[in-house]
Amino acid sequence: MYYDFTKTTPDIKSIIHLIAQHGNDLIGLELGIFRGESFCCLLDNCLNIKTLYGIDSWKPYSDYLGSNNPSKALYSIDEKTNEINEFITRHNIKWSRNGSKANIIKQDSNECVTQFKDESLDFIFFDTYMTYEQAVKDFELWIPKVKKGGLITGHDWDTKEVQKAVIEYRTNYNITNIMSTFDSTWVWKK
Repeated sequence: MYYDFTKTTPDIKSIIHLIAQHGNDLIGLELGIFRGESFCCLLDNCLNIKTLYGIDSWKPYSDYLGSNNPSKALYSIDEKTNEINEFITRHNIKWSRNGSKANIIKQDSNECVTQFKDESLDFIFFDTYMTYEQAVKDFELWIPKVKKGGLITGHDWDTKEVQKAVIEYRTNYNITNIMSTFDSTWVWKK
C-alpha cells in the first residue's frame, strides 16, 4: 500500500545512518525538498524522527552551482515543472509509511526562518542553495536554529561554491570539530 523509501538512494543516503543514530524524538529540517525523495527517505529510514519539517517555495529558479560560467545557469525550473514537483512531493509524503511526521512549509526559506527558535532543531539538511551567495545566507540564518550537539548537514559538496561557503562559515565561527564529506554530502556536529 505504501511506497518503500527505505531502499531509495537520494542525495541524503550517505548521512541517513548518522541521523538514525543521533537520538530519539528528533526534530529535523530539510531546506529544499524538490520532489520529496530525500525527505521521504529520511522519514522512512530514521524512525527516531518525531517531526521533519520541509521548506520549499516551489517557485521558478535557475541553478548556478558547478557552472563554469557564473552568469550561465546549469539548468532552470519553470513554474509548471515546479507545480508538478510540489504535487509529487505531497503525493510521496502521503504514501510514505511515516508521512504523519511531515510538516511542509511552502515558503522561501529565508522568509520563514523566524518561525523557528534558535537551537530548536536536532539536525538540518541544506539542499536549497543555487549560488554561493545563497549558501552563505542560508548558513547564517539557519545554523543557529540547530541545538548544540546537533547535526549540520548538506548536499552539493562536489561544487566549489558550496565547499567555499562551508569552509568560510566554519573559519568565521572558529569551528574546529571534525567535518566529514562523502559522495556529495557534508556533515559536522555543532
